[in-house]
Amino acid sequence: MPITAQGVSYNPGAYLIGLRFSSSSFMTPVGLASGFVVVAPFSLTAGLIEGYPNALGDVPIFSVPLTGQGTTILTFMLQPGNVYRLQSQTFLFGTTVQGTTVQSIPEPTSMLLIFSGMLALAGYRKRTIS
Repeated sequence: MPITAQGVSYNPGAYLIGLRFSSSSFMTPVGLASGFVVVAPFSLTAGLIEGYPNALGDVPIFSVPLTGQGTTILTFMLQPGNVYRLQSQTFLFGTTVQGTTVQSIPEPTSMLLIFSGMLALAGYRKRTIS
């Protein structure tokens, strides 16, 4: 998107973003699950966003330092070979949580067993009431 400086509109061809995030460590769930979600506080201690008019290496037309804190949400999903890979990460600036939480995403087979058990209990209850 164009940037206006002193009444002149520029359309940078590239942006350079350098960010350093730090957060607490966490432990993954012990049992096999289809994935897990981590919610953790973070702090952005130093960052720099620069816009370049043509290609990287030119003199930047703007430079913005960044600092802040907030909450990050990371979603890891189970891949073939029983390896967890980061599927998505979201940063919410200004909103912080006190500690890190890790929540397992149940594997589909477990959910199917729980659902079928509930159906069996409902059917048994209906037969005993009738």
